[in-house]
Amino acid sequence: MVPNRHRLQCRFIVDTEEGLFLNDTRIRLLECIDLQGSITWAAKSAGISYKAAWDFVDSINRQARDRVVERVVGGYKGGHSRLTTYGKRLVAFYRAVEWESQVAIEALSGHLDPASDDCNFRYLLKKRAIKRIPHERVPGMSEVQP
Repeated sequence: MVPNRHRLQCRFIVDTEEGLFLNDTRIRLLECIDLQGSITWAAKSAGISYKAAWDFVDSINRQARDRVVERVVGGYKGGHSRLTTYGKRLVAFYRAVEWESQVAIEALSGHLDPASDDCNFRYLLKKRAIKRIPHERVPGMSEVQP
């Protein structure tokens, strides 16, 4: 019998007081806009409706500190859209945090005991905290013993 292997995966979202700001779907849309220069084509590539894409872009631009997507209407070849420098940095930051979170989740899954439901969370937390920040700055970490 083959053991049931699970892969823990992290889904990273950013909320603000106004609601959802960033998630994987919105980031994929922004990446597609950056590649294709069109909200219409980006929506198709990201697998979302044209209306949802416009709503996402408006919501992101409204909630962000600076404009994320610039839209140019009309012109010889019609309008286009592009990510601003701030938008490109925002996407890169999101992907970096998402990657770091996934690394932590994969480290956690390495401490799961397939024979039981127990997990050595204390060991993992202490190990990660020592690498990242002094453990006295992590709430509750002072109680963890080596």
